[in-house]
Amino acid sequence: MNGNDRVVIISGVVVLLLMLTTAMVFRGDVAAGIQQQDDSVDLSWMSDLPVESGTDTQSQKLNEGSEAQFPIPGEGRAIKEIRATLTWVDEPDIRRARLYENQPDSFTLAVASGDGNISGTISGANSADGKGSLLVQVTLTDEEIDQFMDSGDWSVIVTLDTAQDYEPRLGPGVIVLTDNGNDFSLTIEYDYYDLSPEGEE
Repeated sequence: MNGNDRVVIISGVVVLLLMLTTAMVFRGDVAAGIQQQDDSVDLSWMSDLPVESGTDTQSQKLNEGSEAQFPIPGEGRAIKEIRATLTWVDEPDIRRARLYENQPDSFTLAVASGDGNISGTISGANSADGKGSLLVQVTLTDEEIDQFMDSGDWSVIVTLDTAQDYEPRLGPGVIVLTDNGNDFSLTIEYDYYDLSPEGEE
């Protein structure tokens, strides 16, 4: 075997190895593509339905440590987004021979799906002028919308964590005036797909 034959044989082996490697990689890519296609979620139904909106407003008084729940109907719907806004005004200061300042109240605002898998929570106290506000926004991905559609009611939960008392502005704070609760206003806005037969027409 001369030198030229040896070069030809080595070149042939290299080409063969390259062909085999390319075939294996291509086959793996095809298999992965097929697997990914099988695992994909059909979200085409979303393009056939318009996004609708709803609003609910509530006003209530809570005592310290208590909570109130407000449902968002989920049956026959696919929730896309929920925005809950809580506002309150703490009671003004009181003068009883001397001035008693009302200390800030603290609320917690939460939004939760019926099964508790998706939620959002925020807590906070009012400012010195007595005004307080909290906002929770829960936005679902298309995959989550499809997964949790028609899965029952969602809930907006308002909790008055602490209602601070009135404390004297000057002098010793031995005597305080009790603040047991607070009023609040709640606005719930939500976007959804109507899955009922009427909504699909």
